[in-house]
Amino acid sequence: MTHRRETAGVHELRGSIAGTRTRLLETRGEGPALLLLHGFSDSADTWRPLLERLAARGIRACAPDLPGFGAAADARPGPVLPQLTGMIAGAAWRVSGEYAEPVAIVGNSMGGMLALYMANNRHDVALAGIVPVATAGLHHPAWIRMISSPLARPIVPLLATAPLRPLLSLGMARFGATLRSGDVVRHAPRYVSHLTRDRVRHQLSIVERLLAEEDYPLDVARIDCPVLFVWGERDRAARYERNRERIANLMGRIAQAEQATLPHCGHTPQLEDPDALLRLILAAAPPAPSASRARSSR
Repeated sequence: MTHRRETAGVHELRGSIAGTRTRLLETRGEGPALLLLHGFSDSADTWRPLLERLAARGIRACAPDLPGFGAAADARPGPVLPQLTGMIAGAAWRVSGEYAEPVAIVGNSMGGMLALYMANNRHDVALAGIVPVATAGLHHPAWIRMISSPLARPIVPLLATAPLRPLLSLGMARFGATLRSGDVVRHAPRYVSHLTRDRVRHQLSIVERLLAEEDYPLDVARIDCPVLFVWGERDRAARYERNRERIANLMGRIAQAEQATLPHCGHTPQLEDPDALLRLILAAAPPAPSASRARSSR
C-alpha cells in the first residue's frame, strides 16, 4: 500500500487487494476493528464523517473502494459477488491487525447486503458482528431493473456528462438522503467526482450481473454473529416503511438479531447523522482491550 495523504486523522492509501487496484481510507488506533462498506455507485468517501470521529477516539477502521466503484479498478468479467467479497475479506484481514482480532463490518445499502453475505460465508474472516445500515437487495424496486434495462443503458450514463452532472449531485443529496446535513452537502461533489460515462456504464453492467446472481448462496439462518440492522425511517431508497414485514421475517431467521431505527434519517445515516450512527455501532461492537495490550499485560 502507498500512503497518499492524511486529513483529520484519516489516511488515504492506494494499492491492490484480492488482485484489484483500489483506495483505502483508514484510521489508526485500537479496537474494535471496523470495516466500513459503501453502497452502490458510492465510494469510501461516504464514511469520511464517521472515520473522522473514529480517528478522534483512537479507533481502528478501514473503508475500501469496492471493485467498479470510487477510485477502484473496474470489476473483472464474470460473477461480481465473489470479487466484492474477496476484496472485503482482504480488507478485513488488513484491519484486523497483527493479532487477527475479530472484525465488525458496517455496510450501507449494497454494503449492508454484502455484510450479510460475509456473515453467511466467513471467507476465513473472524467477525465480532455486523451492522447492516439501510440494507439494499432485500427486494428489487422497479427502478433497479429499469436503469439496467436495454432501453435505459445508453441514456443513464449521459447523466455523468458535464452539463448534467449537477443532476447526479442533486439526486444523491435528495434521493440518497432525507436529512440535508452539512456532511451530505460536502459529500455530493465527492460522489460525483468518481462518476464518468464509462464508469456509470460499467456500474450498470454490475447491476445486471448482480441481478443474475440471485442464486448466490445466502442462508441467513447460518449467521451466528451478532447482527444490528439500522434503518432510516424516512428512507426513500430501501423504503423501510414498505418492508417491515420482510425485515421482521429476516430477523426471525437470525439467532442474534436486533434493529434500531433513526426516525429523522433517510438512506445514508453515515452522512445524515454520523454521531447517532456511531453510538449504535459502538454499542454493537464496544471497544475492548486489544490483543496486543492483553498480551503485554501478561
